[in-house]
Amino acid sequence: MTDDADRQSDRFRGLQRWAGGHTGSQSGTDSGSTWFSNPSTGPQQPPPQAAQQPPEQPRTPEQRYAAAIAEMNRIVATLDFDALPWVTDVFRTTASALHKSDPARAGVLNNLGSAAQLTHLRTGDRADLEDAVAYYRSATSTARDDDPDLVLYRCNLALALADQAGRSGDAEGAAESIRVAREAVEQTPRRDQRRGMALVRLGNALKLHARLAGDPKSDDESINVFREAVRSSAGGESAPELLINLGSALLRRYERAGRSRTWTRASRT
Repeated sequence: MTDDADRQSDRFRGLQRWAGGHTGSQSGTDSGSTWFSNPSTGPQQPPPQAAQQPPEQPRTPEQRYAAAIAEMNRIVATLDFDALPWVTDVFRTTASALHKSDPARAGVLNNLGSAAQLTHLRTGDRADLEDAVAYYRSATSTARDDDPDLVLYRCNLALALADQAGRSGDAEGAAESIRVAREAVEQTPRRDQRRGMALVRLGNALKLHARLAGDPKSDDESINVFREAVRSSAGGESAPELLINLGSALLRRYERAGRSRTWTRASRT
């Protein structure tokens, strides 16, 4: 398996998961959001999943946001970017409408980061990737400690940082990706299914840092991380790729050990 940053099929896995579902009537609890929990709003009306154009404009801001979430899910699944400018505009409008202290705002910022990263995939413009990193940073820094999606925000930030570092060859960026992904792993319970995603982000960031910084310690650590990720996948669809990642890391360690033994023998002659 190649780096996350090099695989379109993996790059956006999980980016669109937050949908404002922890506030208002969607979850049956009130987290303090003054915008999403408006009891006067009607049922959400997502657009048809096969729509090729931006969906018909819903009447309320809440419905527009729900429609944009559904449309971004479709974009991630199909890589059909026609509606992406509309989705991005809805997310920006929503973020502007929410007070900075509103607990729902972090999730909207996270989705703005996902939209920016999708835009980068479409345009190849590094400025879009920089925007994604900035939005993910904001989502991570403004989220409450008890936000159940904080691990998702951190995973997305780690992914975007690794993508950015891989394109620029910046070892420090890869090191920051490691730090963010490590926080995601450390703060995710072992029984949480998203821990596997966090482990993959950490393993890939370690592998990238090993390559950019010439640091075999990072590569060696990635072996343990990928081993745990394989165990946590429990035979899921990602297990074969994780095993390839683990096998590649083990092979690189074996080759380093072989070169070391060869150099030791040569130095003694």
